[in-house]
Amino acid sequence: LLAEVSSMAFSIRDGQPAEVARAAASVTECMAALMCNIVPESHREKLLLIAEDVVLKMKATPGQATMNNTDEAEAEVHEAFLDARVAGRALTNHTNMAIRTNSQFEDLYETKIDMNAYASQL
Repeated sequence: LLAEVSSMAFSIRDGQPAEVARAAASVTECMAALMCNIVPESHREKLLLIAEDVVLKMKATPGQATMNNTDEAEAEVHEAFLDARVAGRALTNHTNMAIRTNSQFEDLYETKIDMNAYASQL
């Protein structure tokens, strides 16, 4: 599931608006935290479920063709992007909270630098 969620986030991120790219970045960050084992086992399943929900919300955002025809779908487009952005922020908050519960990684800032370096290599 980890690889599937991560792969879906990468494929959705290309060519999408900033809200979707930010949500995808939240998923990537979460996947890096899980792969680096800096999230306690007790939080892993919950984070995966939240990440999967973010990816589903990202998939629900309209593609470029729909966005070009904004007369008929402007409100729906806005709401879909808002859903993706809010879900992405929630995932980032849950990831940070899970990292903080791991006593090995009390310095969240240093941990996130290491994690982001790892994520950029994925």
